[in-house]
Amino acid sequence: MTPDQKLSALLTTAARPEPQGFAFSADLAQRIARRRAIYNILAMVPVMLAAAALLWTLDGLLKRQQALIDLISALAPGLLNLALVLFLTLGGRMLSKALDRR
Repeated sequence: MTPDQKLSALLTTAARPEPQGFAFSADLAQRIARRRAIYNILAMVPVMLAAAALLWTLDGLLKRQQALIDLISALAPGLLNLALVLFLTLGGRMLSKALDRR
């Protein structure tokens, strides 16, 4: 067989597959879409597990943090007064030393 004969044999209508119907194409596209959706969901499972573990850990930490926040908010006025007294005392001492140097 010459190359021209091979080419003509490949291009004849008998060698071509029959065109598929629209129903077959739609069914095939639907199966492909389902498979892709399942693979996408399965690909998200490790991320969802990591996020769940992180949130579970943060829940325990935030509950402890809330107890600490409640304690600090109860002590806040006293701590603020203590900080103000320390600031004024140290500031006054530094000011008096600065004035003594002059």
